[in-house]
Amino acid sequence: MATLSPSEFLKAPTKKKASKGKVSVLRYPYDIISASTDYFQIDVMNYKATGGTNPFKAKSRIKKFIGPYSMDTYKKKGLTESSATVDENGIAQFVDGELDQMSVKMLSDQYLNGRADKSIILPIPSDIQDSNGVKWGEDELNDFAAWGMTQMGEVIDTDTMDEAARVATNTIGQIARASKGTGGRNLIDYFKTTAVVTAANAMGANTSVDGVLARSSGQIINKNVELLFSGVQLRTFNFSFDISPRDETEADMVKQIIFELKKRMSPKMNRDQMGFLNSPDVFRIAYKKGRDEHPFLNSFKTCALTQMNVNYTGSGTYSTYHNGVPVHLNMSLSFKELNPIYAEDYEPSESNGFKGKKPSGVGY
Repeated sequence: MATLSPSEFLKAPTKKKASKGKVSVLRYPYDIISASTDYFQIDVMNYKATGGTNPFKAKSRIKKFIGPYSMDTYKKKGLTESSATVDENGIAQFVDGELDQMSVKMLSDQYLNGRADKSIILPIPSDIQDSNGVKWGEDELNDFAAWGMTQMGEVIDTDTMDEAARVATNTIGQIARASKGTGGRNLIDYFKTTAVVTAANAMGANTSVDGVLARSSGQIINKNVELLFSGVQLRTFNFSFDISPRDETEADMVKQIIFELKKRMSPKMNRDQMGFLNSPDVFRIAYKKGRDEHPFLNSFKTCALTQMNVNYTGSGTYSTYHNGVPVHLNMSLSFKELNPIYAEDYEPSESNGFKGKKPSGVGY
């Protein structure tokens, strides 16, 4: 994008100046949208707690006033009292469904079709990519421990003490019979070695069963190592935007965009609620083509804006127009999704309990 000199800036064609105050859509460049334009859209959404306002109640009541002030403060400010029905969901509404078919509510689901408080439209960043990952970890279970777990499971599955005693007796008999064979002797040797190692470490040694076996026989316990799924990961996205306002309208838009993002990512403090902070607002982001979702690029779940950096000397030198607007800025945004991506997100339906629509293009 060409950068205008101060004189060119003054002579630039005057568009209808962006109104100051509440503007529902902020965009840079100002003339970015057409039927085929690719762009990046950020919808600002008011944060909604999953469980509601009160963590220990689940009922509806009439609230005599609306807003962040106490009644006394409302009266001092001369504000008119109003009322609304407030659903205090609380912990009781953290889940959907009965015990056998329940699922914990996901934050992202609350913003799928919600109306944006503010929309910000920016050009597609120069470096766009996605990274999907899950956690896998090594797990160990040796043969002796697996056998012990099996026997313990049989005891737990019994219904009476007599049955449990019979299972225990059978286990002891199994050990006695197996002791005559190689497997049984190995089990007994394992127990003996474990006892010796425990006693040695109590006297200041620093060894293990595998260490003693390796020293004495050149063998170690087969731990049957497997790689098992251990958890999910939340995705993080970093975007960088080069900004060079071309006229007064764009300069005002850029200022409002920066102001709005800084404000909405900040936590909220209600001085009438001592000891608590309210969550910052959240952001629904998307690559767009015209009015539709981008037909190829990845989709996102609702995100939190975790980091924002603005460099007001984008070219490495301080330079402004006559009114103090920087000639070149660089804005970096770091978003993190509120919920992980599941396989069902790619084919959401009532049967699998996942809301929303099927993602376009390459998916999430």
